[in-house]
Formats: sequence, structure tokens, C-alpha cells
Amino acid sequence: MNEVGYDFASFGNHEFDYTLPQLQKLIDKAKYQYLCCNLTYTAKDGKGLTGYKAYEIKTYGDIKVAFVGIDTPESFTKSTPTYFQDANGNFVYSFAEGNKGADLYNKVQETVDAAKKDGATYVVALAHLGVDESSEPWRSTDLIANTTGIDAVLDGHSHSTIAMELVKNKDGKEIPLSSTGTKLVNIGKLTISDGVFTTELVSDYAAKDDTTDVFVKSIQEKNEALVNTVVARTSVDLTTKHSDGTRAIRNRETNLGDLCADAYRAVSGADIAPSSTAAASVPISPRAILLTARSSRSIRMATRSASSKQPVRRSLTRWNGQPATPWRLSPTARTLLAKWAASCRFPV
Repeated sequence: MNEVGYDFASFGNHEFDYTLPQLQKLIDKAKYQYLCCNLTYTAKDGKGLTGYKAYEIKTYGDIKVAFVGIDTPESFTKSTPTYFQDANGNFVYSFAEGNKGADLYNKVQETVDAAKKDGATYVVALAHLGVDESSEPWRSTDLIANTTGIDAVLDGHSHSTIAMELVKNKDGKEIPLSSTGTKLVNIGKLTISDGVFTTELVSDYAAKDDTTDVFVKSIQEKNEALVNTVVARTSVDLTTKHSDGTRAIRNRETNLGDLCADAYRAVSGADIAPSSTAAASVPISPRAILLTARSSRSIRMATRSASSKQPVRRSLTRWNGQPATPWRLSPTARTLLAKWAASCRFPV
């Protein structure tokens, strides 16, 4: 992002996946400004994230545009909850998540009003809220309907592809909402012309910036050997769907999630190793499995109480009520996974 030349970035739930100290390192290295108006550190020890702002104003000719960052309160559960807690398990961060959405709407409205008072002609929200029904009352559509003064919302989180949708705000004014989908399939374009805001998606581009292309390829080459390491093999489809073809992620157990849980258990020596199905969201057909898992969840060690009369069962993984299909780890893969597990283990 430094190489490409971003001006701003807003937090999303996955920015927190690799722990907050790691995020702080990235904020410190960024040549662009991180924005988030609704993330607040509530403890009094001064140890919270620093270096991000609620908004920033950029001048284009004689027009001043305020960019406001907004992150979903679902970050608590769609990242790792313990990262937002102190050593005693108390939450020390807030995403303005309370009062059935009202706290978020009020926090954003307060920020928009402050930006306008600071001289902004227009306000653009850089949001990570999404439009999924399960994200209510924190969806971008909910936010627009309960605020005024925002001129456009550039959204993320739900991976929705929205060129431009007009959503009425609290005053009944139609506000453009746009979302580019995922994995840079589209690039979003916002145009301001005579006070009129329009958004569109650009996908028919072929030319690449030579300098950036060389830079990206240099990173890919450094990691090529690692990501092409075979860590396991499967003779069956490892799926992310129900038997009827509908999405199973975050809804029920999958055999792909079972494989990940068994890997965590094997390398950590634990009796039980839960894994979110959302951490394994890409199906795998029968073949070698490469070391490309993006899951950043820490392995947490747990011990049974001394008063327990029975040891915890070695494996609790099941697929549709049956034992999960066995899989094999190569010695090299065991070594790599063990090193990875040791490096990311988060003490209880």
C-alpha cells in the first residue's frame, strides 16, 4: 500500500487478526493515514492503539473533502475477542456497539459534524460495515438511514459488488453507496461534479504500473517456497458448503474446519483444538494441500481441572456425525507448523 500510494485506509475486522501490537507496527510503518471514528480505547493506562484518526480533510482545488473511517462492531467476534481485552478478560476497546446501533450512528454523526465544522465541504465515509442481514443494525444501509451530512459511503466487509446504490439518509436525501467486492476484482471510482456524487466500478483494466508490478513480484518470490510446501493430502473434497450446496461457513461444522482444528491440536499437543469454519473459507478438492492457510487465530492452551475424573477425549472432530476423514502430515510440514504454532501461541 505504501508502494501504490494510498492516502487513507480504514480498519476492517481482519486488520486485528494478527494481534493489536502487530497492527500498531503496520500503522507506524504506513505512509498513508489510518482512519476510524468509532474505535475507542477505554482503559486508563495509555496502552491503546495510536496513530489513527477519526477523519482527515483533503483539499482538491477549492473543495475540501473529509474522509471518515468507520469499522464494524462485529470486529469483536469476527476477529479475536481476547485481543480487545485486558489480562483479566475485561474489554478495553469499544466500537460504539451499544444501544441497538444508536451508539454507532451517534458517534459517526458527531464525527461528520466535527468535520463540517472543521471546514469540510463534503464528507465521504470509508466504511467496513457491509450489507448482510446478519450485520444489522450496523450495516452501511442502517448507518445512512440514521445519519445526515454524509455525501457518499464506500463500503466493505460483506464482499458485496455494488456499483452504485442510492440509499435515503435520515433527511430523505439519496446517498450513493458503493462496494467493490473482493480481491481487487474491481476498483471503485468516485466522481464529484458540481456537488453531485456518482460511483462506478472499473474492472476492464489491463495495464500495470511497472514499478509496482516488480515490487509485488519481489514479495511473491520471497514467499514462493513456503507457500508451495505440501503440508497434507486429501482424497476427498474438503468443503465449505451444506449438502444442498448452501454456505456452511459460520453456520455449522465442515470437514475443512476439522482438518484445521486437528492440525492445531497435533502441533500444540492439546486435547481439544476448536477452529472457526470461517478460518477455512476456500474449498479444497482431492489433492495436495499447500501451506497457504490465512488463519491468524492464536492457539490457546487449556488444561483440564485437577478435579476432573476423566481425561478429555483426544479428538472431538466429526463430519456429519461421522469421524473426520484421516489425513497425513509430512515431517517437513510438522516442523513448519510447529514453528508457526510456537511463534503465534497466546498464553492463557
